[in-house]
Amino acid sequence: VNRTILGAFLGRAGVRVTMVNDGCEAVLRAGGARFDALLLDICMPGLDGVSALGQIRARAATEGAPCPPAVAITANVLPDQRDQYRAAGFAAQCGKPFDRAELLNTLDRLCPRPFVAAAMPPAA
Repeated sequence: VNRTILGAFLGRAGVRVTMVNDGCEAVLRAGGARFDALLLDICMPGLDGVSALGQIRARAATEGAPCPPAVAITANVLPDQRDQYRAAGFAAQCGKPFDRAELLNTLDRLCPRPFVAAAMPPAA
């Protein structure tokens, strides 16, 4: 449900979105395309958002390529959890359920152009 809501909301806001099914696919897709930002669900199947971002950042460093800013999408929004995501390399966090204004403000702050890759698990 969150994935559907996010895709529809961002699409209506004029953001081009590439959705993937899990963390492994996020790593693969992030290496083959240029994205302005990554939205990574912390609880993705296969590979969680923190691990996926670690692999994406490692590949970018190896290739000498920039890594787009990443936003942790999560229901875990306690201060110590937010600190963990920042330490893992996330530029920002957005809680679930989504606050539309927060999400758009975060993307406006991180990206000059709204082209976002959203990695969230499909609805069960």
